[in-house]
Amino acid sequence: MRIVSLISLSFAAATLLAGCNGYPPPLDPNTLDQTNWKATSPYDAREFVEFKLVKTNNSLGLYGHGGCHRLAGVMQITGNRISLATPLVDRPIKNCERGREFMVKRYINAIKQGLIFDSGAFYTSDGSVMFIEQKKSVSAN
Repeated sequence: MRIVSLISLSFAAATLLAGCNGYPPPLDPNTLDQTNWKATSPYDAREFVEFKLVKTNNSLGLYGHGGCHRLAGVMQITGNRISLATPLVDRPIKNCERGREFMVKRYINAIKQGLIFDSGAFYTSDGSVMFIEQKKSVSAN
């Protein structure tokens, strides 16, 4: 009888803890309005992908650059995920330095696939690419 009570108590505690540690709360466009994000990378910072999120109704405008590319798009929010509501405008503005185009495209493709917000950063679904908030304003130039 005592073992059954301990098992029941353990199950109840596990259920309660699972409810407390569920998914992160849904994103609020108001909290992301006017925030600036940059890609993390062990490589040269000159080619980082940076973008700014600007609230537009219930979605977010994305404006920024990826070293040699200008970026613009509209992101929709679903839970703790942002994904493109319109195709991403990815316009080359100059030639990338040799070897850097691959890295820049990797981050741009991550934006195109959609990003998950968790612990104050944006990740791809496999966690391989991450964007962190930065204080300096991002220019689309």
